[in-house]
Amino acid sequence: MEGGEVDWEEKIINNLTGKAKCIYDKIEQFNGVRKALNRFQETNSPANLVFENASLGNNFGNTISPDANDLITVQLNNDSGFWGVDYQPNVLVAQTIFHEIIHAEFFRQIVIAIGAGNFYGATPQEVIDAWQNNSYPTLYEYYRTYKDWSHNFMADYYRDTIARITEEFDTGIAVPENQQPQQLYMDLAWRGLREDGLIVAWDQLSEGEQQAVDNFINSYIANNSNQLCTE
Repeated sequence: MEGGEVDWEEKIINNLTGKAKCIYDKIEQFNGVRKALNRFQETNSPANLVFENASLGNNFGNTISPDANDLITVQLNNDSGFWGVDYQPNVLVAQTIFHEIIHAEFFRQIVIAIGAGNFYGATPQEVIDAWQNNSYPTLYEYYRTYKDWSHNFMADYYRDTIARITEEFDTGIAVPENQQPQQLYMDLAWRGLREDGLIVAWDQLSEGEQQAVDNFINSYIANNSNQLCTE
């Protein structure tokens, strides 16, 4: 990946530009984000990570599964309009970046579990069959059980963490691990995890609770759109 900003012994390559890069630079030093990124820097970590802008249609971000070299790619939407980084509120762009880093970490864990070079080109069943050593058993069960395994795992185990990073970006104050983030950030953390019929935790909310979350997120975006990111 020539021309990008290389961090940490070329384990992480930052090709982001514009607002996406500005916000990445702001959250990179947050303890929760740094902890997640540092896992890719570990000497025995088999996977590398690259960040880039891309045209993604109706997606805020995307994480591409490991390629033949176990390189995992996180993409941020640079399209114009609602789904693009420039339109979305700064807080939610920060949230998207962290959301995608979590996806990347899930893939990294799978690569460790099944062995370097074994994910690319494998079918889901082949990945399951290769997962013999029972590393990351909970993630294994989600991968084996759910069609949208990654978002279900995130909704059940990482929504508090996403909300904590979102609140830290918005307020400038880190939220202790033993403290619940404010409710508005817990609600915002549902963004990207609201797939009816696919995300069990979301389906378990009442229709009224779902509507309240939807209304809050939509209102937040409308009231904070087109924000600039400055150093």
